[in-house]
Amino acid sequence: MRRMRLSEEQIREMVQQDRAQGKTPDLSNRDLSGLGFFRAELSEVDFRRSDLTSTNFGRADLSGSLFQEADLSQADFGGADLSGAGMRRANLFNATLVGANLQGVDMRGVQLQGADLSRANLAGAQLEGARYNEYTSWPALFEPTEAGAVNEVAS
Repeated sequence: MRRMRLSEEQIREMVQQDRAQGKTPDLSNRDLSGLGFFRAELSEVDFRRSDLTSTNFGRADLSGSLFQEADLSQADFGGADLSGAGMRRANLFNATLVGANLQGVDMRGVQLQGADLSRANLAGAQLEGARYNEYTSWPALFEPTEAGAVNEVAS
């Protein structure tokens, strides 16, 4: 399926318009790769199955948003609020999540190879079946295998 390419301004307008109509903003199945949403307010937006590679979500409010099966490889979520988000089976290969709030995030089955989660808040995050490798950085004293994550080298 071909994905529709949108500009940052078009996306902001769509989100505002959907919210004004009382709808959940739907940006699923879109090509949003490489766009910049630094400090954007994108809570409860549907990004399922979208291409978000190399997208900058630094310090953005993404709480309650849906990212299931999205390609988030090399995306920057530094300092972002992702509390309560759904990321099941998303690709976070080489993503930056330094200092991100991942409290209560459904991260089951995600790909975390090379991801940087240092200083992230993972309280209540569901990591069963999440795959990581020796290049994945975790918060100090966090034990990923105890949270259900799978080390590719050890499997």
